[in-house]
Amino acid sequence: MSEPMRGLLLVAMILFVVAFFLLPSIIAVARRVERLGLVIALNIIAGPTLIGWPAALLGALMLPSRRDAAWSAPESIYRPGDPPPIEHVLLADQLRRQRMQSEGYLES
Repeated sequence: MSEPMRGLLLVAMILFVVAFFLLPSIIAVARRVERLGLVIALNIIAGPTLIGWPAALLGALMLPSRRDAAWSAPESIYRPGDPPPIEHVLLADQLRRQRMQSEGYLES
């Protein structure tokens, strides 16, 4: 094998090992997990141990993604300029009335 071919093979092997080592971080970024920093830190700091790399991989695969959180958001969320939902207004009015009765401003 020629010298340039050996160098190219060595570079390809190093890139493969680095990509395999960073696989949990790559998966976490692709899935957009909520605790991305935790997975990356666990992968880089504890990854060389035989416990840290599988833990980072499990975190990358099992932590909820931001897409999951967006899909599971309740439908009652409203934009800041919108009026609040009627149940919030009624609850606030009821609490205000109870407070005023307890302070003696209103009769029961």
